[in-house]
Amino acid sequence: LTLLLEKEQEDLTNWDVCVDRKEIRVAKVQTGTGCITLRAWATVPGINVYVAFYLFYNLDERVKWDKVLENGKLVEANMQGSEVIYCLMKIPGVTNREFLQYRRAFLRED
Repeated sequence: LTLLLEKEQEDLTNWDVCVDRKEIRVAKVQTGTGCITLRAWATVPGINVYVAFYLFYNLDERVKWDKVLENGKLVEANMQGSEVIYCLMKIPGVTNREFLQYRRAFLRED
């Protein structure tokens, strides 16, 4: 989780912080091509950090509780060491949005 902790400390200059509450913060930046990059931080009191990571990262578990990501699917399991995830986000009051998430995680036991 060291990489996540390092990313948490990175400067948000030129990022739009669209959600900034005690328990969650979301920042976004959009490129000229229309690609949107999101960063999010969440505090889940009383939950072990490894359990929280598992519940967010494991798609089979996440779709059980995250109704916005209820139809996430693994598109590519090993793309240069990363995964590509597809989801159709259904957010009330907003047009449905398709997302491709390019993600990489490395978890060390130390």
